[in-house]
Amino acid sequence: MAWAIISDTPACMQRATLLSKQLNLPVLSASDKYPDYILAVMNDHLEVQLKNTKPIYVDFLDPQFLRRLHSVTVREPLLRAVGFKRNIPLHILDVTAGFGIDACIMAYAGAHIILLEREPIMGVLLQDGLARAQTQGELMSVAARMHCEVVDAKDYLTALLPEHYPDVIYLDPMFVHTKSALPNKQMQFLQNLSNDSDADQLLNLALERASKRVVIKRSINAPHLGGIKPDMCIKSKLLRFDVFL
Repeated sequence: MAWAIISDTPACMQRATLLSKQLNLPVLSASDKYPDYILAVMNDHLEVQLKNTKPIYVDFLDPQFLRRLHSVTVREPLLRAVGFKRNIPLHILDVTAGFGIDACIMAYAGAHIILLEREPIMGVLLQDGLARAQTQGELMSVAARMHCEVVDAKDYLTALLPEHYPDVIYLDPMFVHTKSALPNKQMQFLQNLSNDSDADQLLNLALERASKRVVIKRSINAPHLGGIKPDMCIKSKLLRFDVFL
């Protein structure tokens, strides 16, 4: 996948230059030939521009997503799976963060979340969306409980000290289900960008470093990850959450 960065306006060029150094990607001018994948620095956000589709970016303040958050209750399968209880904050490590949808639902319920994303492009999109949510709108306090690091989760878990082990480690491997909570264009983008073929290794590390439980999001009929049977499953219509206690 060939990537490049463009700046929407001259005022955005400084940020584009910083991202160019961070991601080791060229910054193109309007006269250059564009590759198929573009990271665009806009005045108020970062977005990915692909051919024949609308721009893709992380927006926790999107009205449709806010309506989804407002419908969240303690009976939410995800919250039941991670062991959410009122007034008892959980510290959760989301090791396959993606667009941060599930992490934001957990933070909305009161959890503190560290989001890990190893794909650099997805990581900067997620950090950009979190930065906007942390400074404006009704999710400021929610986003303040979310922190994103662009790092390979296996490396992060390997280096994690026992005193920093989280209550819950949450895995949502890309290749095991269709990410039905995402719009189709975002789902396809993640599928093209991600390679979660090492999810079995990640699960083994997670089982060693979660203080209370490990939760894996699966499609309803998917086999158990790594062939390891969970202690319990919590199901919705299309998905299930495998829980290891």
